[in-house]
Amino acid sequence: MNCANHPERPATTYCQHCGKPMCSECARSVGNMVHCEQCLAGRLGVGLPGQAPPVFPPAHPNPALAGLLGVIPGVGAMYNGQFIKALVHVLIFAVLVSLSHANGLFGLFVAAWVFYQIFDAYHTARARRDGLPLPNPFGLNDLGPHLGVTAPF
Repeated sequence: MNCANHPERPATTYCQHCGKPMCSECARSVGNMVHCEQCLAGRLGVGLPGQAPPVFPPAHPNPALAGLLGVIPGVGAMYNGQFIKALVHVLIFAVLVSLSHANGLFGLFVAAWVFYQIFDAYHTARARRDGLPLPNPFGLNDLGPHLGVTAPF
């Protein structure tokens, strides 16, 4: 895929708000977020000439909602923007459920895993809201960079 602004250049990243493909010249990085120029202008509250600024959802996830969504395997992590972690959560949940059919002890592990997902989603949302480092007890936050996947973590 090529850059939306420079069709002759390959895209190196995507805007985390609108999904537009961008080359390294067009990408605007602020902290750990990457935006196109139009979305960054909207985030800053200034419009580009002749364009209305885009509407953004709240910048910080709600910890209570994150904890509630954490009951569903992977959804709490997705709500917090941790897509690789969400995939790992779903895979671990599926393995534990399949093992629980062979041995009832794994049913306790399934319950513990669901509790962990709720706890992790809540504390990750709270850390994002308060500007603290994200909890990373099993190293799942580091999987994306190790696999060469750049996602909005």
